[in-house]
Amino acid sequence: MGSSELTILETALEKAKNLPLVEGMSKDANYYRKKAKADNTYRSYRSALKDFVKWSGIDMPLPTTSTVVLAYLEAKAQSTPQPAPSTLYHRIAALRYAQLILGYADPADSKPVREFLSGYNKDRVECDGWKAKKAPALELGELIQLVASFENDLRGIRDKAMVLVAVVGSFRENELTSLKVEQISHQTDKDIVFDMGGIKHDSTNKKGNTKVLCAWPGPLNPITALNEWIRESGIESGYIFRSITRWGEVVDNVDKEGSIKPMSHNTANKIIKQAAERAGLKDYNQYTVHSLRATFVTLARDMGIPDNKIIRQTNHKSELTLPVYDRPKDAVKHSPAVELGEVIRELINTDT
Repeated sequence: MGSSELTILETALEKAKNLPLVEGMSKDANYYRKKAKADNTYRSYRSALKDFVKWSGIDMPLPTTSTVVLAYLEAKAQSTPQPAPSTLYHRIAALRYAQLILGYADPADSKPVREFLSGYNKDRVECDGWKAKKAPALELGELIQLVASFENDLRGIRDKAMVLVAVVGSFRENELTSLKVEQISHQTDKDIVFDMGGIKHDSTNKKGNTKVLCAWPGPLNPITALNEWIRESGIESGYIFRSITRWGEVVDNVDKEGSIKPMSHNTANKIIKQAAERAGLKDYNQYTVHSLRATFVTLARDMGIPDNKIIRQTNHKSELTLPVYDRPKDAVKHSPAVELGEVIRELINTDT
């Protein structure tokens, strides 16, 4: 990271994480202000701001103006390959947040910027057929195939446990990689309950958010897989899923400052892609950790489990979110036209 990047990122984002006391505000109140954004949000904003810093070529590009933001967006729209609309929205959100934290006006709060983003999104959809990428979900047979591809060595034991815990628990990626032994609040031979604390839409944990693992049949049993990994790795506390050296040693994921961190986004997704490739799955490079969460939702919906029960495990805020997991082939499975056709078929057969 260059010096200019350090200037903006450490000045703005670290200021956000270490907000000074507002006059008359208690230490407790100040603590709650710091918790307004999750660490994952700060990490994603930091990554997004790198691009703006690089484009600007200025040691400290903030405060900036809507005119500069518009120029930045125009440059990005003309780049090759063109970024997804969601990427531009995220980068502008990061820029807006950093500038507001520094006490300046929102540089994206202008009609030209809003119109540009809206027009860019519409153009990509109409002209390029762009649509948001969806990580493919596994069908039941593919999941069995994937699990069978793991070797019976330490790395394979870890990866198998990761996959099954992710699917059965319907974990978000950051939840899975950040999972700790201390979160196990209940455990038997048939089930494990994780205390998830605050989550994306319930940061104060008003609902007592949990994730339940239960014994699935045969090779799909996450309880057996997780217990084997914990036993073989010797992990007693801290992060459950960790790195393994080329010499087969289980080690903490440590950053440059020496702090212990969760497994990285890239490492977790690489494990899934490699497993999909070994299993011979088509388009294996499209599979990610999110594919495992999507697998739980699609399998559950295919088997007729009501959405209101599914979200108790996924911890979605609303049932209305679940259709986003539908893939093109699901349109046929869930179409009322199919059900109506079956009714009509029965009526015709009855009449004849």
